[in-house]
Amino acid sequence: GFNWDVRNDRSLQVRGGTGIFSGRPLYAWIGSNINLNGVSYFDVQQSTSGGLTNLNGRPNIAFNPSVPQPALPPSSSRSEINVIAPDFRFPRVYRSNLAIDYQLPYGIVATVEGLYSKDVNAVFFRNLNFIEPTQTVPGDGRIAYTSGNKPGVTPAVPNRNVDDRFTDVVLMENTDKGYQYSITAQLQKSFSQGVFASLAYNYGRSEDLTSGTSSQPTSAFNNNQVVGNPNNPVLATSNYEQRHRLIANASYRLEYLESMATTVSFFYQAYSGAPFSYTYSGDLNNDGLSNDLMRIPNNRGDIVLVRTSGTTRTPAPESDYDDLEAFIQEEPYLRSNRGRFAERNAATTPWTYKLDARVLQEFFVKVGGKRNTIQLSLDIINLGNLLNKNWGIVKQINRSGLLTFIDNNGSDGVAGNADDQPRFTYPQFNNQPLRTPFSDNVGLTSRWQMQFGVRYIFN
Repeated sequence: GFNWDVRNDRSLQVRGGTGIFSGRPLYAWIGSNINLNGVSYFDVQQSTSGGLTNLNGRPNIAFNPSVPQPALPPSSSRSEINVIAPDFRFPRVYRSNLAIDYQLPYGIVATVEGLYSKDVNAVFFRNLNFIEPTQTVPGDGRIAYTSGNKPGVTPAVPNRNVDDRFTDVVLMENTDKGYQYSITAQLQKSFSQGVFASLAYNYGRSEDLTSGTSSQPTSAFNNNQVVGNPNNPVLATSNYEQRHRLIANASYRLEYLESMATTVSFFYQAYSGAPFSYTYSGDLNNDGLSNDLMRIPNNRGDIVLVRTSGTTRTPAPESDYDDLEAFIQEEPYLRSNRGRFAERNAATTPWTYKLDARVLQEFFVKVGGKRNTIQLSLDIINLGNLLNKNWGIVKQINRSGLLTFIDNNGSDGVAGNADDQPRFTYPQFNNQPLRTPFSDNVGLTSRWQMQFGVRYIFN
C-alpha cells in the first residue's frame, strides 16, 4: 500500500493498495463432511398402511450406543455424502483500491475511491450424483433430466442419480469465477464551532456462481437458482450486492460551562433494495429441486394457467391471467424482460429511506487530577417512522416463487402432443388475488426504535 502527499501540504493525496487476502470458510461446511460420510448417518424408509405397529414383517431399526463403530447401512437405505475436493483451499481474493483526497475551496474535502476484488479461491458446490441432463422442457427449452425412477430398484431411485446407493453427493470445491467492485464519491467539511457534515454515494456490483446462503452444503447447492443444470450455474448477481447507497450525516457539538458538552447528530441513508430471484414453485426440470428460474411470459398466449382441485385440472379463468398481467406490469424487472428467462438476483425490492438521530450528553469530572468523562446517549433508530408511520418503511417481495408448476400437458391437458408446454397455477396471496409485487415489512426493520446508553471513559 501507499499514501502519497502530492504537494506536501495535504491538499492532494493519492493512496491505495493491493494484495491477496485469505479468510476461513464456514466451518459447518467442513463439519458436514464428517457427519455426512455415508456410514454414520443414513436414511431408512419404511411405510405401511397398517400404522406403526405393523411394518409388514420388517424388523425395527435398533440403536445400540455401545457399538464403537457404526454398522453398515441396511440395503434398504440411501445415504447422503458431503465431500471436499482434494485441492480445496480456504477462500482467497485479490483486492486493490485507489483513492484521491482533494482539498476544495471553503475547506471541503472531496474523495473518490475505487475498490476491486477478484475471487481466487471462492467456495462452490456440485452434486456428483447428478447425471448430465439430456432432455429439454417442452415449450420452454431449458435442459432437463429424465423424469421418473429407475425400473426395478428398491427403494426408489430417480433417473437423474448416478449411484443408486446415495441420494446426494455434494462436493465442496473452489472456483475463481466471481468479482466485486465499488466506486465511492464523498464530500465532507468541518465547520467552525463544532459543526461537521458529509455526503457520500456508493455504487457497487458483485457477481458469483453461488452465494452460499446456507450452513449446509446440500442446502447451499439446492437453493442456488438456475436455468437448467444446477451443476453448471452462470455468473450472476450475488445475494449480498448493494447496488446504490447514498449517505448523509451532520453533527453539532458544543462544550459549555467547562464541564459539559452536548452533541446532536443525524444520519440519513437511501439505498437500493435487496436482490432476489423470480422462480417457479415446484420442480420444472426433474432435478428434484425447487430452484428453477422462471421464464417471463410475453403475453397471455405465452403461458397456460390452470386451477386444481385434488387431481383435477381445469383451465384458469381470465381473472388469473389478468392478475398475473397486473403483477408483471407493476414490477419493473418483469415488465422489461418479457419473453426471457429471469436471471438470478436480477430483481430488487424498492429503495429504502431512513433517518437516524443521536443525542450525546457528556459530563467532565476530575478524578486524581485527570479529566474523566461520563456519557449519556439517546439513539433513535428510524426517526422518520417515529414522526410519520409511513416513513422509513422497508418493502418486501410478496412472492418470488411466482407460479406453481403443475405438469407439461399443454393447453389441451394431454401429455405427448405437439402443444406440450408447462402448465402453472397462479395462487392467491393471503386469500386475495396477487396483483402487486411488494408490501410493507412490518418487522423491526421498518419500526422506530429507541435506546439509551451510559458510558464512563477513564483518562
